[in-house]
Amino acid sequence: MIQFDESERRLLEQGITTSIRHYAPKRTRIGADSVRVIVSPEGKAKVSMKDYMWYQNNGFKAFIMRSLAGKNVPITLPGGRVIFRRVTEQDIGAHRITSRDDRTGRITKGNKPIAWRHPGLPPKRFVQRGINENAPLIARVVANQVLGQVRERMK
Repeated sequence: MIQFDESERRLLEQGITTSIRHYAPKRTRIGADSVRVIVSPEGKAKVSMKDYMWYQNNGFKAFIMRSLAGKNVPITLPGGRVIFRRVTEQDIGAHRITSRDDRTGRITKGNKPIAWRHPGLPPKRFVQRGINENAPLIARVVANQVLGQVRERMK
């Protein structure tokens, strides 16, 4: 069984943590700075980060925001002015009218967006990218461990 010593664990932890932080979203740096990799003596790695960073890494599907019912929501207009709109149960999930035909007054066909629908977030996969970038380092540390064990048995 492979047992990593403290220096090998620290080397892996620092290398992988640095790479993951490099690929993580950095809007405020708080999320990226929260990423920590902990390697156990047996070689098992645990990645710790703020909850919302997990969603950034793995993404999520689009959903209708039903929890907004009855709440006031700030809306920023193109000019920068902020208005507040109260969300009603009838608004949530309804198709919004995007335009009408001038002659007949009918709603034009096409892609009608759904009101109060979050578009979802595609996965960023920064944890996987950080680990993949460090594959040579991981392989080197593991190979050194295996070679050390082979040498011990050959004595």
